[in-house]
Amino acid sequence: MKKPEYRKGYTNISNDLMDNICKLPLNGTDIKVILCIFRYTAGVGRKSCKLSGSSIAKWGNCDLRAVKRALKKLQEKKGKAAEIMINKDYKQWSINKDIQE
Repeated sequence: MKKPEYRKGYTNISNDLMDNICKLPLNGTDIKVILCIFRYTAGVGRKSCKLSGSSIAKWGNCDLRAVKRALKKLQEKKGKAAEIMINKDYKQWSINKDIQE
């Protein structure tokens, strides 16, 4: 098996963002959604991208309903294929505790 190579691409995420994501009360699907957003934004040099719940579910091998719950919990605006991005100002982050796992 070949080892992954950086020259084939990588996702550059600041340690500060990673540290603060780890402090949030997130489940596995939430983390996969965030990683997918990082992959298709920072991983390809964009600030935002359009991703549907079904494309995130396929990428992360997750249940679509769980992805939709995670998106609802993690973002304010909802849509079939919403323009999504990571808010780098982690002091503004809040998790919608009204959404049940």
